[in-house]
Amino acid sequence: MSLVQQLNLMVKNVPLGQDKGACDLLNLEVVGLFCGPVVRSHTYSLNKKVRKFGLKIALSLKYLNNQVIILDNLNIDVKKTSEMCKCIKNFKFSSFSIVGDYGDDLLRAAKNLHYVDLIKPIGLNVFDILNHECVMLTKDTLKHLEGRLL
Repeated sequence: MSLVQQLNLMVKNVPLGQDKGACDLLNLEVVGLFCGPVVRSHTYSLNKKVRKFGLKIALSLKYLNNQVIILDNLNIDVKKTSEMCKCIKNFKFSSFSIVGDYGDDLLRAAKNLHYVDLIKPIGLNVFDILNHECVMLTKDTLKHLEGRLL
């Protein structure tokens, strides 16, 4: 018996002294199990301390560059996108991240503006802060961030 035949028989769990016909069905079923799909996850997560520190640095950077605007609340009476666009143009920035508890009217008005993102305070992250030129925060959001970061 040649070396190739011996290796083929070993891979298929057949003892060397027997033919393929003398092999049990159970041994042949075992062959396909080791070639199955392997679930791999290449995701990674940062520690809470690192995420918190990154959020602090991003907010500090925006504050030092005078790119943070603090609002009393987001209760403005805007129902159309054109009205929202007029309000936003007064600030002279190119993109905005508005963080606060907003209503449905403000959401509808800002949905079609690609340079405006509305974010709830719990969903604020470093990417959204650094991705926009200006960050608008409400006073309630500042209280929430103090509790989250301190």
